[in-house]
Amino acid sequence: MTPARPDRGRDPPASFLAPALGGAGLQYLGSAHWAVVAGVGVAAAALHLAAGPARERHIAEIRHETAATTR
Repeated sequence: MTPARPDRGRDPPASFLAPALGGAGLQYLGSAHWAVVAGVGVAAAALHLAAGPARERHIAEIRHETAATTR
């Protein structure tokens, strides 16, 4: 018997919203839907690249603080 999962029955809203919004986008935008999806993907990639240096500085700061407390 499989143990019960504590999160069973509480699916994230994205599991409903993503297919619903995707279907609505295809219905109302037609093939332009894929251009919008590509634009969102490119924007997300650009934002991840832009956030990289700040993320690396933050990680270096945490490592420095951790090293100082473990000595």
